[in-house]
Amino acid sequence: LFTLLALILGPSLPSTPAQETPPPVFKRFNLRCLAPLLQNLDAEAPENIEQAFLAGPASLATPLPKIGAESVDFPITTTSPEAQTFFNQGVAHLHTLSYPDAERAFRTVIHLDPDCAMGYWGLAMANELRPKRARLFAKSAIGKTNANRPQLEQRWIDILAQYYQLPAGAAPATPQTTPAPEDNPEALAQRSADRIRAYENMVIDFPDQIEAKAFLLRQLVLDEYRAGLPISSHLAVARLADDLARTTPNHPSRHYTAFLWLNRRPEQGLPAADAAPPLAPDVADLWRYAGEAYAATGQYSDAIPFYEAAVRIALRHLSDQPLMPSQIQNLTSNFETLIDNLGAMGRINEALFWAESAIALPRENFAPPNGLTPEPLTAAAKRLYAQTLMRAELWEPLLDDLDNTPALQPTGPLDFTTRAYIPYWKSLALLLLDRPEEALALDQEIETVLHDALNEGVSKNTEQTISNTRKSLRDCHHLLTGENPEPFPPDQLPLHLTPELLAQLYLKAGLHGNALAILKENISTQPHRVLPTAAFCDLALQQGQTKSAFVHFDPQLRIDAGLADENLPALTRLDTVAEQKQFPIPWTLTAPSSPAPPRPQNHPPHGPPGGTPQT
Repeated sequence: LFTLLALILGPSLPSTPAQETPPPVFKRFNLRCLAPLLQNLDAEAPENIEQAFLAGPASLATPLPKIGAESVDFPITTTSPEAQTFFNQGVAHLHTLSYPDAERAFRTVIHLDPDCAMGYWGLAMANELRPKRARLFAKSAIGKTNANRPQLEQRWIDILAQYYQLPAGAAPATPQTTPAPEDNPEALAQRSADRIRAYENMVIDFPDQIEAKAFLLRQLVLDEYRAGLPISSHLAVARLADDLARTTPNHPSRHYTAFLWLNRRPEQGLPAADAAPPLAPDVADLWRYAGEAYAATGQYSDAIPFYEAAVRIALRHLSDQPLMPSQIQNLTSNFETLIDNLGAMGRINEALFWAESAIALPRENFAPPNGLTPEPLTAAAKRLYAQTLMRAELWEPLLDDLDNTPALQPTGPLDFTTRAYIPYWKSLALLLLDRPEEALALDQEIETVLHDALNEGVSKNTEQTISNTRKSLRDCHHLLTGENPEPFPPDQLPLHLTPELLAQLYLKAGLHGNALAILKENISTQPHRVLPTAAFCDLALQQGQTKSAFVHFDPQLRIDAGLADENLPALTRLDTVAEQKQFPIPWTLTAPSSPAPPRPQNHPPHGPPGGTPQT
């Protein structure tokens, strides 16, 4: 037990033979049973450095050759050459935003060299989205450094201290010695701006330091999203990125350029989106970031292979490493992005395949302590399965699957969320099949679920989810059966409604103008997604807006619709639009041949469509 805990807690617990008296930290935690401690541990706001170690990844890192670390050269003061290798690996993870893997690498650094101040610096950087944990690690970094350290290392740690408003020499064991910095938006923006100025000064003072430039680029780009710092000149930041790419072409920071242009001129970021994943091909999220760049330009068919690559790589990691799904960063959101976009593009069977693959993965009966999974993967996959069929208007298949597909059923009587969602999804299908009485009868099932959940003493969040599900059923029923139907307030939309489904409900209620507005808004923010665009073209033509229907019935829609499943209702209704434009039936087009291979290019096999954790 002691050896296991020494690995978990890191060098804060020195190796001690089993027969020796445990150090005081063991007495403080009463480690004869860890379960109560772990259950009550606040992973986001640990009280001390030992608790911070308990709340993070439990295993040490292993060398990973395909994450771009070979192009990271960040020398630190350490007694262990192996620690230097893992430090570079952790920095590569920081650049690819792989925070759990970064923390694992930096934990390994301080396991190999407990006095390595920069190892604690890395742990603070790996927890920058969890600031209370990060501040504890920053204090340890400050406590480990001194005037004998190289000037460059002192600068890195000074920047960390300034950001978390820590004085030099802060004692890691006394977190109450300095008040935590304010976390309101104005204070965060000011601290972030000061950090950028500090990185600029470092680049000026140490012009040959590649990582100084890389972290300056990193914060310029990311702080626009995280701290609301506007970039006054995107072109100037792009020049910094170009300089970094020219001097270190394989550095794992190329995707920052794609992020830089994402909300302004996303097409400018496409070369970086193509270049970034092959530089670190084993980082699943890099493939998804590339897909987001293509999606931002409306090229969803080009984005989907990147999304699929992200999921496949993550599943390979799940099979190759002793990890559970909740321990794979962004696995749920990567699945959701892939399935949602396949469904929106009318590729329904593919979307259902990936939803079933996610449902089939092992599941845990507890909320993971790392705070990285906002919705359990199994629950999200079941929701996505139902949403896929709903957005495709496949009401009868949905009803059949909800009754007969084992993967969609509750995992047991205590799976209250699934027990509430299934009658709700059925009610939506029944309403759109003009069977409102049967739909309303399902309200009783959800009431029973709520009663059972309250008897079990479920959390307030679970209780609220079930109550919201019941309210959504009633709201949708009232919309279609009330005498004077009104559109839903924007902040009170029923659960799980895609724009296409919401428009379908409004059409049934006679709110044609609201339905058209919903679809128009959606295709303006996410252009060229097949099913929303098809629904808009059909409804616009019905409402006499022929020009709008014809404008969006463009070659891109006709090409992408050719990749969709056959006989989808939203697409067959477009025959009317095609006839008015005097197009042949079928009206779909084949994509023109291209001399370049299909994207994503130059990548290794990504892994299986499913994964099983190691036993």
